[in-house]
Amino acid sequence: MGLGKSLQIITLLWTLLKQSPYYGVKSVINHALIVCPVTLINNWKKEFRKWIGGNERIGLFIVDSNSNIENFFVGNVYSIMIIGYERLRTIYDQLEDRNIDMIICDEGHRLKSASNKLTQVIKSIKTRRRIILSGTPIQNDLSEFYVMVDFVNPGLLENYATFKKEFENPIIKSRQAGCMKKDKEKGRIRSEQLASLTKMFVLRRTSEILDEYLPPTVEYIVFCKPTSLQVDIYRKLINISISNLNTENTNIAVHLRALTYLKKVCNSPTLLFQKKKIELDFNLFYANIKYKFFSKHLKDSGKLLVFDKFLEALKVTNEKVVIVSHYTETLQILENLLVSKSLPYLRLDGQTANIKRQEYVDKFNSSDSNEIFAFLLSAKSGGYGLNLIGASRLVLFDIDWNPRSTKKNLCLSSGMIDEKIYQRQIIKQDLSDTFIDSKMSLLKDSFTQEELKSLFFYQDTSCQTHELLGCKCQGNGLNMDEIDYGEFSDEEIDLGGWVKSSEVLESGTKTSNYLKKKHFYKINEYSHIKISENNDYYNIIKDDILRKISQENNEIDKGCISYIFEKVKSK
Repeated sequence: MGLGKSLQIITLLWTLLKQSPYYGVKSVINHALIVCPVTLINNWKKEFRKWIGGNERIGLFIVDSNSNIENFFVGNVYSIMIIGYERLRTIYDQLEDRNIDMIICDEGHRLKSASNKLTQVIKSIKTRRRIILSGTPIQNDLSEFYVMVDFVNPGLLENYATFKKEFENPIIKSRQAGCMKKDKEKGRIRSEQLASLTKMFVLRRTSEILDEYLPPTVEYIVFCKPTSLQVDIYRKLINISISNLNTENTNIAVHLRALTYLKKVCNSPTLLFQKKKIELDFNLFYANIKYKFFSKHLKDSGKLLVFDKFLEALKVTNEKVVIVSHYTETLQILENLLVSKSLPYLRLDGQTANIKRQEYVDKFNSSDSNEIFAFLLSAKSGGYGLNLIGASRLVLFDIDWNPRSTKKNLCLSSGMIDEKIYQRQIIKQDLSDTFIDSKMSLLKDSFTQEELKSLFFYQDTSCQTHELLGCKCQGNGLNMDEIDYGEFSDEEIDLGGWVKSSEVLESGTKTSNYLKKKHFYKINEYSHIKISENNDYYNIIKDDILRKISQENNEIDKGCISYIFEKVKSK
């Protein structure tokens, strides 16, 4: 996240290796272990080289497939071992009885399950000092939070059964609508106790601390109208999925896979046909499809058509762009689009050799737009730890359930699963804020059969999210904080903070309006801009490129932006 986690660790290690508060003792520690995703090993090596030089050398032992672990402990040559998570699983038995004075787990949210083999492996290494680095400490629920707390402070929250009984269950129960007064009070007390404990050993930094030192930035959520072909295929998939949902014996996992297919339609319908067999009843689907797909993916997708206009407008500037997708197949489509326009690019995904990753990053950062215009990035392979400072724009072409991917410039298909996932992401993100930032408003996001059915629905709309907000701005560029919604009090509507996201998203009651305003605070700071002939959007949109694209809106099947959420971050 660029907040200096690596530098803080390097500073800490240097201090503990070179100094001691005790007379006659040269150092507090002698050997430290940094465990990280394999893609970040070279980045750590580079950071040490950058910040520590001259006579203050620290010996780094980089573990690869040919390394002899014994060499790390021989003599005084090496002080810090850097190893990938996957490699550690194969050699951990060589470290179990060794003198490791400190373990640092980079991207430590990987240790989110006590039964996870990786978690068990790292906990088996005996050490007195453990540190977790993470930009997303809680992604789903309190059990993940417990595992990380228990790793750095073993026994502080006792065993998980006790934690669940003393903290998790009372907190959940107290946040349910209509809970008894005594349950609500007990949950409040437990929430405060847990938040207080968290503050004792969590050092939390957010991007706001950098606002004073960075130039103004603008974040956009761009809602694109799907093409008529996308809508037709989407509806046919929904009909099949709803039919399967009505079958009691159908496994929930099948429906979750169906959601993945709907996500692919949002990017480009041709993604459905890149594999010969998919696990739904597609015989009926194929029989009913009356269309033949274009050889070029561009014409099939509203998002791709809008993105094509974006590239055309951007290439005449001196700017560079990072383009991120969660799907390798989508990256290939985007790569084909760049090739067709003769735009130079680099690509980093799961197939990129580890030794090449940092080389690509350095090359992109040091090149101008004529040499390398774009950096294609797989969200899974490059979603963390890469310092891509050479671009002025970052585009998330698609979305995932993980809340960490809601930020920056995001493309969504209006009324489709893209937008529904975005809505649930906003709500789920509240979970981390609750105990890390002490914002006491907690929500649960798990799917029942009925909630799954609500996802298999297409709404022909400019922006369903704006409609759910109940915002009165009419798309004229205001944000929710500038609009009078009337007064709602906790006494008038007695609700706890733990509710299902579906209650927030689907109910049309006064209670729901209260919840929407309360729990959608993440997008309160965005201005809402509707792209229509009756709206003066041209003078509202601050970005020249998006303003130009919006002006070209004419026909849905030629690429059409329907709504833009705009957030300006300035000093």
